Amino acid sequence: MIGGTDLLPRIETLWCELRDLHSSRSAHFSDMVRDMEFESRRVGLQQKSEGGHMLVQIVTLAGTSEKKDVGYCVSTVGLDGVAEIDSIFVSEGFRGKGLGSKLIQGALDWIDEHDVKMVRTSVLWGNEGVLPFYQHHGMYPRSIVLLRK
Repeated sequence: MIGGTDLLPRIETLWCELRDLHSSRSAHFSDMVRDMEFESRRVGLQQKSEGGHMLVQIVTLAGTSEKKDVGYCVSTVGLDGVAEIDSIFVSEGFRGKGLGSKLIQGALDWIDEHDVKMVRTSVLWGNEGVLPFYQHHGMYPRSIVLLRK
């Protein structure tokens, strides 16, 4: 499923899974990550996309009794010409099947349709295991931002 800000409420459960994963992996800021609420993130993403563009992709697998959302990607292009893969996640039981690659490639293809000067994403410290995934899609570390705890 592909859409814009109207799809943000639908990713809440998956976003909470991502938050919990990040909280468990963050060596220094697990409490800060754990205390994040989806509503704040949703509002922030909506504000970020005002005047720009947002793409929300959701991977839904059809089961025998119900459809289940198992992954998502939120991307934005701002008025400043900076595009960002803001949030991407695939549920644990569905990783390693190429779903994340399809999501990020869809996002990058969409971003390429806009006049951007930079494409970026952020990786939480403790989750560096995802760096090869991003590098496979042409994204490389440029800097490390440190926060005082």
